[in-house]
Amino acid sequence: ENQGLLESLGVVDDQDRALLALARRLGALGAKITGAGGGGAVAVLHDDPGGFRRALEAQGRRAIDTQTDEITP
Repeated sequence: ENQGLLESLGVVDDQDRALLALARRLGALGAKITGAGGGGAVAVLHDDPGGFRRALEAQGRRAIDTQTDEITP
């Protein structure tokens, strides 16, 4: 739904679409375009971050690893 809104606003470009498609092909559990509208940034959730990073780098892409603390109710 959010991706569609970003599309309608014209802030999604072909580079963003290509990154989303690549993330999905590489087994992403989820992916979201992010940034200030300049294109080229996608936040990805993957169950094998190291493997995902290596696959991205093999495609000539760059990854920035992040980590969150476990959330407990």
